[in-house]
Amino acid sequence: MSICFFLDSRCNRHGEYAIRMTVSLNGSRFCSTLGCCLDRVEWEKGVSARYVNATGMSGEEILRRMETVREGMLAWENRLRGRSPQVEEIRRQVKALLAGKTTSAHGPVGIIARMDEFIDEQRVVALWSEATVTALLGLRRHLQRFCPGQECDYFDERGLEAWLRYLRESAGMEESSVRKTYQQLRWFLAWALHKGYMREMAVLHYRPKYKLVSKPVIFLTKRELLTLYYYNIPRVKGAVTLEKVRDLFCFCAFTSLRYSDMAQLRRDDVTPTMLYVTSKKTHDRLPIDLCSKAREILKKYASLPGDRVLPVISCQQMNRNLKVLCELCGINEPIVKVFYRSGVRYEKVYPKYALMGTHAARRTFICFALSQGIPPQVVMKWTGHSDYMAMRPYIDIASEVSAQAMRKMSAAWEK
Repeated sequence: MSICFFLDSRCNRHGEYAIRMTVSLNGSRFCSTLGCCLDRVEWEKGVSARYVNATGMSGEEILRRMETVREGMLAWENRLRGRSPQVEEIRRQVKALLAGKTTSAHGPVGIIARMDEFIDEQRVVALWSEATVTALLGLRRHLQRFCPGQECDYFDERGLEAWLRYLRESAGMEESSVRKTYQQLRWFLAWALHKGYMREMAVLHYRPKYKLVSKPVIFLTKRELLTLYYYNIPRVKGAVTLEKVRDLFCFCAFTSLRYSDMAQLRRDDVTPTMLYVTSKKTHDRLPIDLCSKAREILKKYASLPGDRVLPVISCQQMNRNLKVLCELCGINEPIVKVFYRSGVRYEKVYPKYALMGTHAARRTFICFALSQGIPPQVVMKWTGHSDYMAMRPYIDIASEVSAQAMRKMSAAWEK
């Protein structure tokens, strides 16, 4: 790593020059300011600890900032273990070091710097996906707004209570998001505790209360899925894209695949009767039997150029077009969503098509399979679920469907 400090070519109204720096690491180069100015003569003769600039910043503080960046970045380079960081990662690290998280070269380190260390270390050690990194960067942004100058030990019981109030009132999160964000913080603080970066152990025994309401499981019934599958898309602008979206969604619904697994399917993964997928989320190798309708979709795209067996559309575009498609198909059953925000109960009604997303295909497969009496163990083998608790919402729905069917049969016998 190369770190160079120099003066800007332009002076401010006080006749002082901003200190700039460049950080070069494994081919990536980042340039920024140190956040302080001084007289050129003072810089050339060597900054004295007794020097005071026009804004009242002492030479001691200026030297401390430079040493903080130099030692902090060298320590960060060691944690990278040879990995080449992006310029944005270097920028975040320098910003954390300059934002007052480190009070001296050997003093206490703030929570944002520890959060950066947590992300940089664990993304390599634990083989995090980009989605996990993105989620933790979201937590970092909340910590930056909530307690930018604090250390990890800030989170005693009172600190945790203040954090929950921030999420509910300032951030305006629903209770389900509050719980998820708190669990992310707990994950990070448990790591900090293990590393010896904090002494406060309240996070290990603190159990917050949440007002949670079970979310409705959004899936298509057999009739809705077949309506979508056989729907004759009108020849309007974007009809080709809508047709591809329909085929991809239905393929996932017939095979239980997640969008991420469907998007990476190759010809080597497919046989005339089976599909072999290495799940991108769980890394499990899953054998999936192909039903007749899934084979029809594969046959439709058999002449697709390249190694892919299906056309690839981004997840965002899939979700947008899927809502349009389901609205055209008349899939508009009202769905009631109940949630709490800042202790206040809210209830909203949505048409079903407005809540549709790519993952609804996987839920459709699971709910239909269970409703047909297929044992949960067999369904779990297809879907790759290893935890029975993850299947419980679907099993409850299947039980409800069976109960409704039995009531219809009873009514028919009475007639």
